[in-house]
Amino acid sequence: MIKGAHLVSSEDKKAYLDSSITIDCNHPTINKKSLSLTKSCQTEIEKVKCLFEFVRDEISHSFDIQNSEVTYVASDVLEKGHGICFSKSHLLVAMVRSVGIPAGFCYQKLIFDEKSDKPYFILHGLNAIYLDSHKQWIRLDARGNKPGVLAEFSLETEQLAFPVREALGEKDYPYVFSKPDASVIECLSNSHCWNWDTRHRQLPTDLSERERKLQFLHEKYHYKTELIQLCRQHKLLSHGTKAELIKRLRLYYKTGQQESSTCRSVLNKKRLRNSTLMSDVPITIDTPLIPNGFRFNQKARDFFSCYFDVKRFKFTKEMCEALREAEKNADETMTVSDLIDIYTATQFQKKKGVLKAKSEDEKSLQWNQFVKDFSEDTRTKKLTNRLKVAGKLWQKIRESKERNRCYKPELLDTYLKYFPDP
Repeated sequence: MIKGAHLVSSEDKKAYLDSSITIDCNHPTINKKSLSLTKSCQTEIEKVKCLFEFVRDEISHSFDIQNSEVTYVASDVLEKGHGICFSKSHLLVAMVRSVGIPAGFCYQKLIFDEKSDKPYFILHGLNAIYLDSHKQWIRLDARGNKPGVLAEFSLETEQLAFPVREALGEKDYPYVFSKPDASVIECLSNSHCWNWDTRHRQLPTDLSERERKLQFLHEKYHYKTELIQLCRQHKLLSHGTKAELIKRLRLYYKTGQQESSTCRSVLNKKRLRNSTLMSDVPITIDTPLIPNGFRFNQKARDFFSCYFDVKRFKFTKEMCEALREAEKNADETMTVSDLIDIYTATQFQKKKGVLKAKSEDEKSLQWNQFVKDFSEDTRTKKLTNRLKVAGKLWQKIRESKERNRCYKPELLDTYLKYFPDP
């Protein structure tokens, strides 16, 4: 296992092989040079190392050689032989993709000129390469070495150009983007030459708003209700499972696109069909739940109120869980009669004082709250695999006799005492 930041990427590796105007990996010059450099390489690791060292050592950093010309299109960077960190990262991705290896973009927010009276933040660009032989992403920084900067190819631990000092507000973004950040492209495409007096202040200071939202989605634990609110805020479909909502938001933050109209149409037709079925069919004790699109709405409330002879019937948690389970398993045999039996049994148990074991939903809610509180502990951000550590602490809580299963900072204190480098 390669030691380094826990990187988050898209599940679709094809996106990390795409060619574009900026990352023109199909350009003849790119292809010819990449093949020439890697013709004697036997493995993907040898190819990646060879291409990385070429871009790092043979393509100069524009600021190091005081070349004011702005380059950013990969083939142009190769032809001119120089570029800043972003430009060199564009070239490395294009060359690596041209030999069929997935590659993407990573970013760091660093302090520049910290010894001056007015230090400021700048964005720094580097790369991540997917090694199929290791089933893992590794980060490489082809900025170019110089006194005080030493970036190397390593399969043991990351050796990047700059350390990230979180105490000073610097940030190491762990996401692997398939496309260069929008703020970077805007900056480079609108610049023709660097002003030597203010060249670093011409650079982006942070990721574009869309990428920051994507980062926020990854870093912060969200309840489903929060995800629904975010979807509605961006005028996206707001129904579905939690995983579907996250996937929908990621697509929007990464591409600015919503789900295809075909997908939206199918979902809307399905919802309309179910609501139409229930509006046309009267509810009886023999009404099938799934085939008829049964919902806990006013029509269902009126039926149960009449059946149990109460003024206003209240649906129970157990009834809702039963319907969700039937939907999950596509059980078309379940009827309204089953819901009546579940309700009756639940009321009987309550009257007898029988305590039911916690349902899966209740257990899930406790776990969700535990993870949320755990993630808000600032110390957990330094952990390599936060969810794995949370799982171990949760297991300790479950094994204890404590009835209140909530996260406490002391749990992490004990864990870090025995596992200081998780």
